[in-house]
Amino acid sequence: MEPRRARRAATNNRTRKVVAIVAAAAVAGVGASLSLAAWNDTEWLFSGAGTEPGISTSSFELEQLALPASGAAPGSTAWADYETNPGNGVTFTLSDLTPGDSTYALVAVRSSADSLGGTATLAAATAAAGVTVADAGGHLWNATDVRVSTWSGADLAATKACNAATFGNVANTTIATGDLGASGGTAAQTYAADSGNVNFYCFELTFTVPGVLPSGITTVDDYMGRSIAPAWKFDAASA
Repeated sequence: MEPRRARRAATNNRTRKVVAIVAAAAVAGVGASLSLAAWNDTEWLFSGAGTEPGISTSSFELEQLALPASGAAPGSTAWADYETNPGNGVTFTLSDLTPGDSTYALVAVRSSADSLGGTATLAAATAAAGVTVADAGGHLWNATDVRVSTWSGADLAATKACNAATFGNVANTTIATGDLGASGGTAAQTYAADSGNVNFYCFELTFTVPGVLPSGITTVDDYMGRSIAPAWKFDAASA
């Protein structure tokens, strides 16, 4: 064979060997890559069911119902909550007082449906917001005494009359007695969850002229034509 042709043949042989080696290496590389691969997957879960969240806050809410002081069935059983002063308007048995007169009002309070249980304490009376009264110097307010008696029952069937005899009934508890603006509840009432019980509050207001008339009041007649609008708040907390 001629020298030039022999050199070309040798070169071609070397080229084929290099290509074969590279090809083998490539195949080996692919094989190595496949041996290191893995299937990928992800899993998730959430607190809830369907589209509903599984974590939420509880609630605590009291609601009230004004009742006839006579103890008769109420004309309406629509419970509602009143969270700002002046709150729910209740009707007392007497609206025009003469010295020595007492007047009464009855209110039922319970927790609302889906509410936690808890306790509530009656605060001393304060002036009803947004209500115009005629009591210059606060003399009628200062001459008014308050008593509050309470009892509990499973539902409205436990309603009793609210009158002077209420405060002598050993089944009831008097939680407030004294000056209108200073006498709050001395004990808290317990509320079961989910409207589980009803607490009844009998309010008595008595107009008592003091033995010594205050400055600004010359005679008892100076109390005529005056008006007041006390409002009460329940300070409540969940159990």
